[in-house]
Amino acid sequence: MLSSLQEEVQSLKATLKTQTELIEKLQARLESTNNVTVQTRTPSAGKNTIRAPPITMFAGKAEDRNSEKVKSFFYSIPKYGKLCNYSEHNMLDLAECYLQDRAASWMMRLENENRKPTSLEELQKTMVDEFVPANEKASAPVKLMDLRMKDSN
Repeated sequence: MLSSLQEEVQSLKATLKTQTELIEKLQARLESTNNVTVQTRTPSAGKNTIRAPPITMFAGKAEDRNSEKVKSFFYSIPKYGKLCNYSEHNMLDLAECYLQDRAASWMMRLENENRKPTSLEELQKTMVDEFVPANEKASAPVKLMDLRMKDSN
């Protein structure tokens, strides 16, 4: 029994080390992409420099747990990615870099379970499922029905 506990402790230490390394790697990537200077070309003006604004971090804390915060987060990612000429895969990596605290832990758990989203659309749906309270998701059809009823009056 003691040896199995020791093995479990060693396994947990290895997992913690791997997750810590992943966090450090993501933080380094985040720092390198934050405030990126992007070169764009326009036919008449030649080269222009555009400073891409930083994307707001998504922590998954209580104040982030609503559809507005999730939608706002996903509105920024493709805009930023397009400005930086990122591929869909790189935009997915970018979105992951802007997860922190509870949201980053959640993403690491998905990676460890081999359930990591493979597209921005899948990540958005998964984040809505995880971070938007069920009562807010359930009230959306009712609110829509109320709007339709008010519209018809």
